[in-house]
This record gives sequence, C-alpha cells and structure tokens, in this order.
Amino acid sequence: MKQTKLLFALLIGMIFSFNFNGLKSQETATTPSLDNGTIESQFDYLITKSSTYQDYKVVKAYWLSKLRSHVSDSLKAVKNNFKNTQKIVKAKNIEIDSLRSNIRNTNDKLTIAIREKNTLRILGIQINKTAYNSIMWSITGILALFLLIFFALYKRSNTITIQTKTDLRETKEDFEAHRKRAREREERLVHDLHAEKNKNKARQL
Repeated sequence: MKQTKLLFALLIGMIFSFNFNGLKSQETATTPSLDNGTIESQFDYLITKSSTYQDYKVVKAYWLSKLRSHVSDSLKAVKNNFKNTQKIVKAKNIEIDSLRSNIRNTNDKLTIAIREKNTLRILGIQINKTAYNSIMWSITGILALFLLIFFALYKRSNTITIQTKTDLRETKEDFEAHRKRAREREERLVHDLHAEKNKNKARQL
C-alpha cells in the first residue's frame, strides 16, 4: 500500500514537472507550432491551422505524422520516467527495508542493554536489581534485628552479672561481719567459762 502511494505521488510529480516544462517552453516559444510547446498546444495549433470543410477539419498528413511522432516521443519519455521512478521506488523500498532491519537490531540491542542494566550477575545467576535490593535490605533488616536482640541480651546479662557481683560482695561482707561477731561471742563465752571455773576453785578452797 505504501509503495503504491509513493509510486502515485512520484508519478503525479513527474506529470506536473512535465507540464511545467511544457508551459515554460510554450512561454519561451515565439510562435505556436508543431515543433514547440506541449502536446496540448500542438493539438490546438493543428486544429487552428487546419482548413475547415463544412463540419470537418482538413489536416495535412505530415502534420498528423509529426504530431504522432511527438506524442510517441512523449509517451516514451513518460514510460522512461515511469521506469526510472520504479527503479527509484525499488531502491527506496530496499533502503526502507534496510532501515527497518537496523531499527529492529537497534531495538533488540537496546532491550538487551536495558535488561543487563537492570540485572546483576551473582555466582553466574542473573538477578533483577529490584529483587536484589529487596533481598539485601531484608538481610540487612534481619541482621539489624539480631544485633538489637544480642545487644539487649548482652545488656541484660551484664546487668545480672553486676548485680550478682554486688550481691556476692554484700554476702561476703555480711559473712565476715557474722564470723567476727561469732568469734567475739565465742571468746566472750570462753572468758566467762574460765572466770566461772576460777570462781568455783576459789569456793572450794
């Protein structure tokens, strides 16, 4: 369809060009004749210069022959122009097909480039960047959560350790104070017992 439209447009342009050249030659011609101007002007010249007999026109034979030759030459020129136009159209179609092929190749390369840009190769596996980012952020979030849990456990353990050490120190201090009081009480009892023995001996004497 596109080839037909292009061919039609070139044909119309060629006809306009041919008519324009004919008009230009008609303007430059000094007097109308069968040797100058367009085919239409030559027909007009033939009709004007021919003799009239009743309702008929008497045309000279060599005028008709000359006009026929001019018409034949014009038709040959049109055919040659048409063939040239066909060649041009064919060449343009080949060029268009080549451009379409280049566009397809470019689009394929662009698609591959975009796919490679949006993917990462990890351990020989193609991974989409969006999926990769999601996985990495998920791993980061999980690691951060574990870190917070470990930190909380460490802080709790450290608090328990400090409290245990404090309690142990206080227990030792209480134990030392209790042992000191017990020794003092024992010494006082021994002293009292010794004093009581001395009293008993004094009574017996």
